[in-house]
Amino acid sequence: MRKTAVITGVSKGIGKELCEQLLSKGYEVTGLGRNKPDIEHPQFNFIKVDVRNYIEICNAVLNIKTLYQ
Repeated sequence: MRKTAVITGVSKGIGKELCEQLLSKGYEVTGLGRNKPDIEHPQFNFIKVDVRNYIEICNAVLNIKTLYQ
C-alpha cells in the first residue's frame, strides 16, 4: 500500500517539519500553502492554496484527486 499524506502550512513551522519527517519515512506528500517551501524531494508535490479561500480549497482537492488516482 502506498503511504500518502496531505499537509497544510508546509512553508514553515510544524507543517514543514511534519512534511520532512514523513518524506524521510517514505511517504508521498502533497503540501498545501501560500508560499512554496524549500523542499526538494521526488515524492513531494506542492499546491499553492490559501486555506481561507473556499474556491482555492476546492481546486486543490481536485488536483489532489488527480495526483492520487
